[in-house]
Order: sequence, then structure tokens, then C-alpha cells
Amino acid sequence: MAARGKPIVLTRPDQLRAVTSLVAHQVISVMERVRSATVTELAERIGVPAGSLYYHVRNLKKAGVLVEQERRSTGGRDEVVYELAGSEVVLDSGNAKPAFLKELARTVRSRLRMVERLYLDALERRGNARRVRGLSLHHHHSRLSTKSKIELERRIEELERFLVENDDPRVKEFTHVTLAVLPVGRD
Repeated sequence: MAARGKPIVLTRPDQLRAVTSLVAHQVISVMERVRSATVTELAERIGVPAGSLYYHVRNLKKAGVLVEQERRSTGGRDEVVYELAGSEVVLDSGNAKPAFLKELARTVRSRLRMVERLYLDALERRGNARRVRGLSLHHHHSRLSTKSKIELERRIEELERFLVENDDPRVKEFTHVTLAVLPVGRD
């Protein structure tokens, strides 16, 4: 059984590559909620064919994000039950080498392109609606004290818990929330 209390700290470029895709991110998100699942169970929750998940699950396992919890025999063949290797996935850029920072920049670009595609797709799908509900884009700048930054982190964690606790697999449409919190200096 994996140590649920400790985070999975990503420090290598290959680990970042394993978590970059939307599908890999969805696998991690589901695993944070259900704690353990087979590829078939993940496919049902994410809404994609199981065959397209094996590549991502193998990469996440190789990167140390997923671990095998057990094997189940189902109708003559074994099925692996996976779980997260820790409580959450975090990036450690504190002592990062140039290769890691380069891959991190590529990961951020990829994530922003994904958000753009999802947002434009949602606009297109809602194009005929008179009122767009649940579709918004926000951008804010604030000068925050250290105490306020800590409070912001707490509230983001609270939002993450809300999203995990209120995820309803019966609802077919996903709500995608992306937050980027970063310090920006002034020249």
C-alpha cells in the first residue's frame, strides 16, 4: 500500500512528460478521488476507451505516480488495480536543473494550449445559447502579503477538495477549472 500522506514530488523531466497530457491529468484526478482503480474502471470514469489509457497508465507507473496495489483475476485474465503513490502530485522546481525547467516550460505551454482548446470548444458548443452558464474566464493581479499568499493556497486547496467531493460520475459533462498562481515582478 502506498504512503497516502506523502506527496509525489516530480523532479525529473521524464516525470513531467508523463503527467503533461489531458488524459494523464484526468487519470490522476480520478485516482485522487477513488484511491484505487483498474484501467477499465478509469476508462468508465473518464469516458474514454480502456485501450487508450494503457499508454498513460504505463507512463504514470514508470514515473512513480501510480503503483500496483493488487492483481484481480477476472474471467481468466488478471487485471491490475492501481493507486497513487502518494497523497498528491507536486512539482519541485526549487533545485531544478536546466533540463527540468525546460520541460516544465513545455508542460506549461501544453497545459495552456489545452485550456485554450477546451475554452474555445465550450464557446462553440454554447454558441447558440442566449446565455452562457458555467463558462467564464477570469484574470486578476493582486499584491499579496505572505500571510495572504498562505490564505490563497488554503482556499485553492479548499476548492480542490470541493471539486473532488462533488464529482458526480453520472454527469456526462466535465467542468474544467485551471488556476495559475505565480509571482510576477515589475521592472
